[in-house]
Amino acid sequence: MNPFIKKHQDAFWRDLTTFGGFLFYLLVTILAVLLREREIAFNLISGFGLTFLAILLIRTFYYKDRPRKEEHHTFIQRIDACSFPSWHMARILFMALIIGKGTMFLTTFFMMVALLVGYSRIYLKKHDWIDVVSGGVLAIAVYGVITFM
Repeated sequence: MNPFIKKHQDAFWRDLTTFGGFLFYLLVTILAVLLREREIAFNLISGFGLTFLAILLIRTFYYKDRPRKEEHHTFIQRIDACSFPSWHMARILFMALIIGKGTMFLTTFFMMVALLVGYSRIYLKKHDWIDVVSGGVLAIAVYGVITFM
């Protein structure tokens, strides 16, 4: 592949993966608060907490190396170096389910972004497909818990 194209392709997927990251999730949550969308903000905060706790528990008792292994020496580094499940995928899919609730356009848009984020995690060798799928399953489970309580 042409080095110029490869460079920009890598940059595209690296930038796209940020939509599943903490900062984007935080900005969307703050926007919900500023727009006085209290239910959405509460659900986003609750979903963040529940996915965090679930991933912390899973990664504490089940360790799986990332496709591109990361060195770790402390408990926190070990949790961060673990690839299963993908928290990026859990965050973006949960956000898609909460924000798109009742709006076909937003649901479709965020689902497409979630799929692209999932692929970006595989492309960047942060996760393999089972990590991404399990992150999606976690998001759906947390969504079910929060919306049906």
